[in-house]
Amino acid sequence: MKVGLLIPAYNVEDQIGAVIQGARPWVDGILVLDDGSSDHTREKALGLGTEVISNKPNRGKGYALKQGFAYFRFHGFGAILTIDGDGQHDPRYIPHFLEAYKKGKAQVIIGSRMEEGSKIPKARYVPNLIGTYCLSWATGQYVPDSQSGYRLYETKALEGLSLKDNRFALETEVLIKLAKRGCVFSSIPVPAIYNEVRQASNFRPVKDIYQISMMVLRSIFWKRETPRPKGTFLLPFRRRFG
Repeated sequence: MKVGLLIPAYNVEDQIGAVIQGARPWVDGILVLDDGSSDHTREKALGLGTEVISNKPNRGKGYALKQGFAYFRFHGFGAILTIDGDGQHDPRYIPHFLEAYKKGKAQVIIGSRMEEGSKIPKARYVPNLIGTYCLSWATGQYVPDSQSGYRLYETKALEGLSLKDNRFALETEVLIKLAKRGCVFSSIPVPAIYNEVRQASNFRPVKDIYQISMMVLRSIFWKRETPRPKGTFLLPFRRRFG
């Protein structure tokens, strides 16, 4: 099975090299989605021999992810890892994702930073808790870190999946639609990396959480191919505090 690494990137010229070099030993292909960067992100990635697709102007993280999903499906990769280009996700944890996937119990593996919740800025932690409840309820499965972009997707699970959003809410949309297909999720712990050197996140807590919440509400009317699991209303509370 070939594993592809998809890196959405926006103005991360100082971090992208370490991300690529740290991940390269564990994957069979790397694609950087340069989403309208005004710095030298594209040049840095190309200089390391990485495939790069550039969007001008900026189209949003969701749009970049959809491009990457299509690229790796077309080139016959069996699994797709997504990792941010700003250094927030430690590529040394990629083997943990691969090990969890090889167990064959889940089609999506999500890296959760919530075991190190004290390291997450409050402006990100509180919206994450809200998103965790909404996403766990909508999918019928416990998703401990609703905002984590550090994920592994089974490629065939994405086939024929109609994805609409072009911003951060795409990561919510894809999980809900996969859950309605009957896909299983699991999570593994990953470190929470927030420091002064790393560029500030492009995530907008109020606006993006609003869009994610609206996505959850709209999902009520989406077709479900499998029965909804019972007892999911209190699921996030039972798993987090039980």
